[in-house]
Amino acid sequence: MSFWGFIALLLLTCIMVGALYMAKKATNKELELQKRRNRIREIRSELADIDELLQTLLLYDRDVNLLYNLVNRMEKDISEGLTLIPNSPDLLEEKESLLKIRPKIIALTEEPLEPEIPGTDRQIFLVKRHFSQTLKLIRDFYQKGDIDEISFNQHRNRLLLNSIML
Repeated sequence: MSFWGFIALLLLTCIMVGALYMAKKATNKELELQKRRNRIREIRSELADIDELLQTLLLYDRDVNLLYNLVNRMEKDISEGLTLIPNSPDLLEEKESLLKIRPKIIALTEEPLEPEIPGTDRQIFLVKRHFSQTLKLIRDFYQKGDIDEISFNQHRNRLLLNSIML
């Protein structure tokens, strides 16, 4: 093998190693982007679920402490999402809608209202389902340490009793 053949072989080997390195780097970047997208998708789904529960609880439960816990959880999720993808229009819309809900909760704090009673069987079924989903969410809050045991038991007992009464 000649000197120039050896140099050409060495150059081809360096090009192959460089291409493999760049491919690995691009793959890692794509995996990171995919993880971020999946987390954003999870956050949006969770926000939609909590928002639906929040609307139901505003009408049929009206416990201010629970509502504040849900709003705080939504704010935390929105801020996490905005750190992953800044200026996301969906998350900014959620943040604006959350700002509209806060005055309703403050109004309930100042002037407590009795919870409404669902009129149709469909509403009763929906309220029971949302209460059970809220129970799961409260359990998650308790396990993560967002609420204490006394609050957890109070919310759980009230929601169970309301579900049974429906």
